[in-house]
Amino acid sequence: MKAFISVLLLASALAFAQTSRLDTLISPEVLPDRRVTFRVRAPKASEVSLFGDWMMPNTQQAMTRDDRGVWSTTLGPLEPGLAIYTFTVDGVTTPDPVNPRIKLRARTSASLVDVPGHPPELWEARDVPHGAVEVNWEKSKITGDTRAYCV
Repeated sequence: MKAFISVLLLASALAFAQTSRLDTLISPEVLPDRRVTFRVRAPKASEVSLFGDWMMPNTQQAMTRDDRGVWSTTLGPLEPGLAIYTFTVDGVTTPDPVNPRIKLRARTSASLVDVPGHPPELWEARDVPHGAVEVNWEKSKITGDTRAYCV
């Protein structure tokens, strides 16, 4: 049994390695004009759609399939900021399988896309001088415990 499991794990690892080398799917792809292209590989699916939190409730954007089994759609321009989206593949809602940015939710998980603003949003990294953060400790006169504060 251990040998069977080892062979199964090795075969899975090899299949994953071959797929990852060939898999150059980018999703989401944020374009300079704030349009966003979403892609998902589902060669055997008969219907794929996209839902984003910028859309009206209970609506979905149909996606089109290419000859490699990649479904895609381009939307926008979207408002700058962080947006949540999911795919529905043959009736099953799923986050984007190639996007590591995930939002965990009560019933399902979703993927995140960050659309940059011009000027950049306050939370976006910029090439500007940065200071140092110092952690200080002070005993609270009210609670009596020692607390940290950052300067």
